[in-house]
Amino acid sequence: MEGSNKVTCILIHPDPSARETLVGIFASTGLTVSAVCADWTGALDAAARVLPEMIFVHALAAGLDAGTATAQVDRLRLSRRPAIVYLVPSYLPERMTQGMRPRVDAHPDAETIRARVAETLPLPVRPEDEARAERLLAQMDIAPGENRRRLAYAVALVLNDAANAGRLKHSVYPAVAERFHTTPRRVEDGLRRAIDAAWTTGNSDRQYAMFGNTIDARRGKPTTAALLATAAELLRQEVE
Repeated sequence: MEGSNKVTCILIHPDPSARETLVGIFASTGLTVSAVCADWTGALDAAARVLPEMIFVHALAAGLDAGTATAQVDRLRLSRRPAIVYLVPSYLPERMTQGMRPRVDAHPDAETIRARVAETLPLPVRPEDEARAERLLAQMDIAPGENRRRLAYAVALVLNDAANAGRLKHSVYPAVAERFHTTPRRVEDGLRRAIDAAWTTGNSDRQYAMFGNTIDARRGKPTTAALLATAAELLRQEVE
């Protein structure tokens, strides 16, 4: 990860001496340890403050599977969804660590941490988030078809990281193009057409209720960035 922007993370480990050792190892890989916690509850509090890209949690400090942990993080409604990586001691039986994925040894070396970060980031789009986004886009009167599917994927990218709404040309359009085997330019044009058509023929009262002052006053419709940001925030607010 040398030469790249540092990745921010939270470390959760019940042993103070192990925490100190791991902080040193993480720092040598280019990770910025923004918070160190002894338990999962403390980590959730820290995550709301520092918006980490990754959470490394010792299995004994968590006591919950990946699905439950992810659901609890989602309920924080963070503008950046962190990846959760488990530190699992080899002596723990599988029945205690079932569902803890992705995972590494409880005392990983620097190279293992680098590999795990490279494999985990950027976060993949979750199919359930795509499905939620497409349902929301239907409520906005975005017509069904390829452009709505592409727009749903773009919304899910912004749901992963709100900053993606400001990185359309450099992050979102290329990622959507790769997923749908096309070019960033065609993605950009297709998303814009889908939005234009919806705001020409759709239910303006319902659309305004969703977007309000984020709509471009000159054009009477949201920019692509505004639509993605607003849709992602509406999906965050859906989490119970």
